[in-house]
Amino acid sequence: MNALELYLFSLPQLQKMLSTTRNSACPDTLLLLFVSLVGGRKFLQDQRGQCNDGHTLAMGMFRQHYIGSLIGYALFVGLSLTASLIVQLPLEWNPTIPVDLWKIGPCFIIAALSGTWPDVDIKSKSQQIFYRLFFVSNAVLILRGRYVESACLGIFAMVPLIGKHRGWTHSKLAMLLLPAAYLILPFYFHEIQIDFDNLLSTDNLQLIKIGLPFYTAGLIGYATHLHLDRVLIRSRKVPGRKKKRPRHRI
Repeated sequence: MNALELYLFSLPQLQKMLSTTRNSACPDTLLLLFVSLVGGRKFLQDQRGQCNDGHTLAMGMFRQHYIGSLIGYALFVGLSLTASLIVQLPLEWNPTIPVDLWKIGPCFIIAALSGTWPDVDIKSKSQQIFYRLFFVSNAVLILRGRYVESACLGIFAMVPLIGKHRGWTHSKLAMLLLPAAYLILPFYFHEIQIDFDNLLSTDNLQLIKIGLPFYTAGLIGYATHLHLDRVLIRSRKVPGRKKKRPRHRI
């Protein structure tokens, strides 16, 4: 399917979907339009199926989440670079976007992974991907004799399985804190202890600056997932049957 055919197919499907789900919680935002145009026919069929099933919250599938995360992060980088060109600022003025070529690819990968991470607490494709990564990472740590790091990673990998679906992994606090690991990793790899007495020291800021683009990518990917699930910004409640008020006997 070429771009023109996809565009002609998407418009009537979107109009029908949005008209039939005007009062539902399905994500009828501009981001949905971008994701649908990129995702194509399969996305629209999945989305219509979700809305027709009467779900009160838009629980996007794996495909929708990783495509939405990539689009969200690409828009952020594109707008930042455009602002740099318009205002005639150097590209390095914004430390949250990757300027070095070796950072661009990993940042987009982090955005896509972060956009699928919250669904790791339920049997899903996200869970399969992340637990395979956990297994490989744990095996590498053990072979290299990093037993403490291996134990910490193992404990962290068990935490999502303890809670319920759409629990802490879908919280705004987790969205802010989990990507912060990318700010700490530079200190670990450089084997430098954080100077807590002088947090704003030059050495600390330089290492934080290294991890800031990765943190931003993870934050945007995570936020995109919560947005598509209508958790980041709570939508209005779907109108339903009103509960009858109990009548008081005189």
